[in-house]
Amino acid sequence: IALKQWFGETTDAPTKESLALRIEQEAQRIVEDMQRAIQGAGPEQAAILRLAEGTAVLALADIAAARGQFDQAVDSLEDFEVRFADNDELVGEALANRLMYLARSGDFEAVRTGAGDLMERHPQRAAGVINVLLRDLAEEIERLNAIRDNLLEAQQVRDEAEQQARDIAETILELAERLLEWAELQNLPEVQLIPYRLIRARALVLVDRAAVAVPIIEPIHQAYPNDPVILTDMAEAYMQRALQARPVDLDALKTQAAPLFSRLISGLQSQRQPDGSLPDLYWNAWLKYFMILDAVGENTADIPKRVAVLRARHPDLGGERYRVRMEALERKYR
Repeated sequence: IALKQWFGETTDAPTKESLALRIEQEAQRIVEDMQRAIQGAGPEQAAILRLAEGTAVLALADIAAARGQFDQAVDSLEDFEVRFADNDELVGEALANRLMYLARSGDFEAVRTGAGDLMERHPQRAAGVINVLLRDLAEEIERLNAIRDNLLEAQQVRDEAEQQARDIAETILELAERLLEWAELQNLPEVQLIPYRLIRARALVLVDRAAVAVPIIEPIHQAYPNDPVILTDMAEAYMQRALQARPVDLDALKTQAAPLFSRLISGLQSQRQPDGSLPDLYWNAWLKYFMILDAVGENTADIPKRVAVLRARHPDLGGERYRVRMEALERKYR
């Protein structure tokens, strides 16, 4: 686990490959050792040994995926839910990872099939797994959109990135729609349908249909006005609806989206994680607030000042996902 964390934080290519080899060797050794040890183990010890083995198998798949070997990553998780059926957490992670590897490989038909199988075979796990998948795919869309918007890239590369982002977004929406349909068939109380409605709304925002998402989120936000996740969903939907309007609705950015991101910043600045860091929602709120200032062209001189203050307190600025874009806006208005 420590090696995997180190691997994720390392950017130097030779160091990263060296770490990948170490993780691969250690994980393979753990798998082999646990398979031997489990032969004569009692039930309690066997469960511990299977946990160690399953964690190592997930690590091997992660390393293959990090190298771009997505088919190998998928194959390494074959029958995982059967081999480790006694550990729901491991199985849920494996199912989500498998779908993510398929998506990264561009096999969206397999993603749709796999998600459908998941909803049929493990319906109680489906919401959590697909929600994680949607989050990861949303990050992939952001990465592809950055390539699309990079004028230094070749036009063919930019066009391919745009098409892949569109394909991912459509897959996300299809998964979210199917998940909500399944949930509604279970005759769940309305309060239990809220997570499924929010998943669909997030998917709609990603496929440039924020105007449809807003009326889905608004009544949920009114019922739970202080929930930071729902508050973020509401702010994101207002922001994207304004940006997707033609012309861009600058007034809505200032009066609807920006105040909600400001509330999130104020409310989350004291919410430390167990490791002392601030939650992703806090950094997302700052980034989106800066993006709104940039879009409306007001108070942009404040961006470099605020980024500098944030960096003095938190040098990583919430991690690469937020730091890179904050620093780009900082340079723009320095």
